[in-house]
Amino acid sequence: MSLTPTVLLSSLKDFNKCNDDLSAAVKRTILEPLQSDMMMTTTAALREPLRRPIAPPGLLGNGRPQDIRTKVKQLAPLAMRVVNQNIDSLKHFKDWRRNSTESTKTINTIKHCLIDTSFYATTALQNMKPYSTLKPLDIEKTVSNLIGKLVDLGEWARALEELRKFRYHLASMERIQLDKTLTLNLTTGSLTVTQQRTFDTKEYSLSTSPTGSSDENNKDDQKESTHQHRLKTTPPTSPNRSLSPELVFVGGKPTSMSSWEEEMIQKYADLFTFPLNTNINDRSMILLVLAYQMNVIRSWCDVNDGILIKYIAILLDRPGNFIDWCKHLMSFDEVLAKKQFDLLQRHLSRTASKSAKFGKQ
Repeated sequence: MSLTPTVLLSSLKDFNKCNDDLSAAVKRTILEPLQSDMMMTTTAALREPLRRPIAPPGLLGNGRPQDIRTKVKQLAPLAMRVVNQNIDSLKHFKDWRRNSTESTKTINTIKHCLIDTSFYATTALQNMKPYSTLKPLDIEKTVSNLIGKLVDLGEWARALEELRKFRYHLASMERIQLDKTLTLNLTTGSLTVTQQRTFDTKEYSLSTSPTGSSDENNKDDQKESTHQHRLKTTPPTSPNRSLSPELVFVGGKPTSMSSWEEEMIQKYADLFTFPLNTNINDRSMILLVLAYQMNVIRSWCDVNDGILIKYIAILLDRPGNFIDWCKHLMSFDEVLAKKQFDLLQRHLSRTASKSAKFGKQ
């Protein structure tokens, strides 16, 4: 059964109540009603006017637009409160689990509950967007903030998958063509475009699936050695694998590159850049692009304690990288652009230090 808003929010705030049952209840409360009744509305529009379907009882009435709008007024604020509250909880979760005496299984259950219910909420908000009064880019800003919290937690597998979908979504909003085929030269350190992906007129959905086997990607949850961690962790599978462009290696591959490293590069190389469109003059959109790119960089540097850092210079060596978008922002706001430059510099400095320590192991 569905939960009342008060019970739902108070349960999510209490880590002791965060479990699979609560995740399912949140999904039933804020996501499934919209999915089922909007499906009915779409189906009804395809039928003859006199053959009006008899809708089953649902939280959104009979699937009529006016009924949907009425219920969206109730569900949209709740969904936004869920994700914002969860983002705040995820800030505290990292410190809480460090001092917690709970089992790894329990800690992971709590973590997955907070993450999954957050994405149920953002997916519901996306579904409600045509009927809600949300401001432009409100949902995208919230999703970007949420992904940042995944990176903070070391959930690089889930973060990279969400970043892939988020990148595609931003490109579809701005009608930007993404690369369909990339050629990576590890010898010269270049990444070139051979083809480009085109878009349908419909925006790509930010809907997402529940957390998978990302437990093994979090070093705080594992007690095994770095070597064992590398052997055990594999690139996450995704139903959206087709969103990655075909990547062709030229000039040969280093003998030190493992098949796992090759697969990671094949899957995520395109995320490091976003084709620069100088016609985009909305600061909020530019900042969303920069935030997504920085989260990609942070996630990549965090994969298996930094084992893939050695490829980052090559992956960033392509038009549309973080620096290019910072330069574009500078034409509108020099102060803000400088802050973004400084953010990248600080992170790369920490990464260089981390890489040096890793090389000594």
